[in-house]
Amino acid sequence: MLQLQIHFKYLRVSINEVMDDAKEDFCCEKNIDPALVDQHSVPWLYQHGQMKKIISHYQYVIKIANEAETIFNKSVLASFVNLSFLICAELLRLTSVPTFSLQFWKMCVYVLAACTYFFGDCFFTQRVITENEYLVDSCYDVDFVGSNLPFQKCLLLFMARTQKSVVFTIGKFAPVTMVTMITILKASFSYFTLLQKRQNRAST
Repeated sequence: MLQLQIHFKYLRVSINEVMDDAKEDFCCEKNIDPALVDQHSVPWLYQHGQMKKIISHYQYVIKIANEAETIFNKSVLASFVNLSFLICAELLRLTSVPTFSLQFWKMCVYVLAACTYFFGDCFFTQRVITENEYLVDSCYDVDFVGSNLPFQKCLLLFMARTQKSVVFTIGKFAPVTMVTMITILKASFSYFTLLQKRQNRAST
């Protein structure tokens, strides 16, 4: 996830600098002082070359993200279910130990450690999704007014393509986001209340 996040950040930088990079390529090839050239007067060929690099890089990153989703969505589902039942079982055990005792705090630390592990996955996944969504904003920040019409059309098509965000799911059932942690806690508490009611009925 960290690598995907870095790639999306690099794409944002590339989009923001697409006009300057095209101007630099044009000036280097024609041996012209960059100070004498307006970036909007750069031929479309050089802007097209920069946009082609950006689109190819974007397609590569999206392919890697989709492969990561395909490979890990079932393991994330297993972690989700296991963590839910783990928290439920620990909450049930907490009701049977003295409050604020040593065993009580050990169990609290154990639950927090398990939640922190899954929280890290949700946090970094959310960062990747957010960075992908920022690509559209980066396209808006490009100084395209007065540029070549083909470049504006290409930028518009790229913006339309980036509207579809990358998605990482829990076994294809639900997306992995920061909200997922709240879902886990809700599910665990539901299991806990159900088991507690059955335990109370059995004792009576």
